[in-house]
Amino acid sequence: MVDSTKKSAEIAPNRAERKACWDSRDAYWKCIEKNGTDAPVCDHLRTEYLNLCPGQWVKHFDRKFIYEQYKKKVEQDGFEPITENAAPKTDTTGGGSKI
Repeated sequence: MVDSTKKSAEIAPNRAERKACWDSRDAYWKCIEKNGTDAPVCDHLRTEYLNLCPGQWVKHFDRKFIYEQYKKKVEQDGFEPITENAAPKTDTTGGGSKI
């Protein structure tokens, strides 16, 4: 039996709705890349993005954006692994940490 009380947000978006979602996401991302994440000029694009995309998609896309920004930073600035001298010393005999 189909539950007629299901929210429309739980129904998978059709092709046109997906495209509208992706376009709003891309416009928002472009704006915050240009103006910064706290730029008020991007607020209307964020609202449109939230209205056009399912909540789980927004969560996924936002995590992806943050990861992509992190990746760019690592590629640009380089990655510095922790060296043995910088790593905290631990007692392997079970006596606890020697920090």
